[in-house]
Amino acid sequence: MRRSLLDVLPGRAVVSVTRRRTDIIEGGRTGRHLLRGAVVDRLERRGKQLAIVAADGRTLCVHLGMSGQLLHLPRGAAPARADHIHLEWRLATPAASGSNGRADRPQSDGRLLFRDPRRFGGVWTFASYAELTDTRWSLLGPDAAEISPDQLGPRLERARRPIKAALLDQSVLAGLGNIYADEALHLARIAPDRLACDVRDVAALCAAIRATLGRAIEAGGSTLRDYVDSRGESGWFQLKHAVYGRGGEPCRSCGRALRSGSIAQRTTVWCKSCQQ
Repeated sequence: MRRSLLDVLPGRAVVSVTRRRTDIIEGGRTGRHLLRGAVVDRLERRGKQLAIVAADGRTLCVHLGMSGQLLHLPRGAAPARADHIHLEWRLATPAASGSNGRADRPQSDGRLLFRDPRRFGGVWTFASYAELTDTRWSLLGPDAAEISPDQLGPRLERARRPIKAALLDQSVLAGLGNIYADEALHLARIAPDRLACDVRDVAALCAAIRATLGRAIEAGGSTLRDYVDSRGESGWFQLKHAVYGRGGEPCRSCGRALRSGSIAQRTTVWCKSCQQ
């Protein structure tokens, strides 16, 4: 999501904000809190959360949840679906000074929409990026896309619960969800019900997590039902899943039937032969 927004958000001015639901906003809910009048400076990410940081420091944190979408529409374009749009930002290219010394009028540059049918996601407002990192993001573990054994090892040593459950805990590791936990554990050849404190080859697990997320990001993510990027395009990594969603089917590594069960109240698929 962050990658798909890099060409359309930084450098754009937020002309106006339309709030259709305010119960999905945490913090200040005025147009100013939601970046009205600001120029977007950069996009940051921690785990599954995206930060939109303005040049004056104001910051929005967006979490998509299960069904959230952050969609950019070029000028004049209409969304594929107009239901469940909770927030809308109108964007423009910032005004520049003309030859007469007066500022030209901003040029309309489309809209950014936050759509979330199931409302598990939301938007958090902060006065600064530092406030976000010191509060909300301080509760998150290290980022899964860059995880190292030195970071993950001590966290697993204290966890007397299945490794799958530990990996889904965002305070242990930020950014790994049900799909990629299954995929990374299969790649690392670790059974998902093994106690986290008993996992010895943490380096192999970290490498598997980074590799799985890296390949998924390059493929645009996994679209099973709701997920699309900011252009409305689906990901295709679901076509490469080794185990997730394939319970009962042959393992792509050994050919034996994949097992399916529930760990941490989440459907889990693994190969009993490969993941011992």
